Amino acid sequence: MDNQRFINEEFQEQELIEKEQDDELDAIHGTITRVKEMGNVIGEEIDEHNKMLEDLSDDMDTAKGKLKSAMRKSKKLLNSKDRGKMCTIFILIIILVVLLIVVFQ
Repeated sequence: MDNQRFINEEFQEQELIEKEQDDELDAIHGTITRVKEMGNVIGEEIDEHNKMLEDLSDDMDTAKGKLKSAMRKSKKLLNSKDRGKMCTIFILIIILVVLLIVVFQ
């Protein structure tokens, strides 16, 4: 009888240990699931930020082209002595400043 009782006690103890391990594994599984969900959200955020950076890069390229055009026109006007052209230069400089403000906001 002592052997049978010992075997039963050991069996119950093993079942208790297995249940505790199962509970711990369930907790670990829940944590891993939450980490996976956070990783997915972070990945989506990164994708959104990459898209915004691409859009910003496109906007900067457009502004750069406009700025080059304005600089060419300004240089051409500076080479002439006409008073009306000087007013045009002043207006172009104002437009340039406005474009810079719009692009960098």
